[in-house]
Amino acid sequence: LPTAPPRTLILGWNGRAPAMLTGLDSYVPMGSEVEVVTPRPDTARAFVAQSRFERISVVVREGQPTRRELLESLDAGKRSHVMVLADDEHPSASEADARALVT
Repeated sequence: LPTAPPRTLILGWNGRAPAMLTGLDSYVPMGSEVEVVTPRPDTARAFVAQSRFERISVVVREGQPTRRELLESLDAGKRSHVMVLADDEHPSASEADARALVT
């Protein structure tokens, strides 16, 4: 039986996220899906709009990944992969790491 293309959930966004998406696009099967959830979606949306992904479709959604209600609504258990990214726009690295751990 053929397996379904992976569905990846990315919680957060930082300066390394574009390289991650580009890398995913180079090796996942056609039809793979990525959903990005970030409290500041403008940068992610701008990157996705200018990119020409061949194998993945990317949806960017606004949301605070530390909110339990949001996490429960994302149905992470039905995803192939879940990635949590520390926010590199926080004033302190320790606060960014703490928020990623809470997520």
